[in-house]
Amino acid sequence: MRFGSYRFRFPSLWPALLAFVTLVLLLQLGSWQWHRAAEKEAMLADFSRRGGEVTPVFSAVRPAQFDALRFATVDIVGRFDRPEVIYLDNRSHAGQLGYHALAVFHADGHEPGLLVNLGWLPLIGGRETLPTVSLPTGEQHFLARLKPISDPVLALGTALDVRDGKRLVMPVLDRKVLSDWLGVPLLEVEALVDPSASFGYTRVWQAHYDIPPVKHRAYAFQWFALAFAVLVIFVMVNTRRESDRGASTKPTGEDHD
Repeated sequence: MRFGSYRFRFPSLWPALLAFVTLVLLLQLGSWQWHRAAEKEAMLADFSRRGGEVTPVFSAVRPAQFDALRFATVDIVGRFDRPEVIYLDNRSHAGQLGYHALAVFHADGHEPGLLVNLGWLPLIGGRETLPTVSLPTGEQHFLARLKPISDPVLALGTALDVRDGKRLVMPVLDRKVLSDWLGVPLLEVEALVDPSASFGYTRVWQAHYDIPPVKHRAYAFQWFALAFAVLVIFVMVNTRRESDRGASTKPTGEDHD
């Protein structure tokens, strides 16, 4: 393929295959980050929009409605019937590290357990010492926002640090790992306890607690820029300038009369 005085020569199979695989991988990573940004923007919009909606009764809500009710406030009745407390690690509030504390709740109208997020607690001392969490006894009636539980990005299982058989520390909320360890099915949502409830800890809820949409888009641009750089390097390495053919040459001998 010629471009003026330049000619592109397609390389052998392996260099070309390596460049192609690298290019596809970088484009996929950029596309994934871009879509994550769009998803989180939608989450933020739902979180803001659902604040003033009519509160449905959770016992009448079916699992098929969970997506449509993302971040909606629901009226929940039931009881905490298990002693385990789940600590989600590396959760911050007002610049301080700590945990989100969750427990399994048996909600009226639902057989699987509901993971109830009781709020944030500060990190005390080192990570060897977990903050004490007290679960209310008897029937509880409270408001909470429904937040779908997303599958972990890496489908390799989430590390589970079990302390004295009843306190479980996790970096992210992994419903399958918890369900397998507890031996009970769990609903695909967590309930974020409303600040008006008589129990719980610091409850300043957000749509998400990790990377904001603007950073996802920045990462996407980085991956796309790397993909463009790979393409440019591939073309430059395999492009050569060719001298003009048929150019006249001067004789090297002297002229004679």
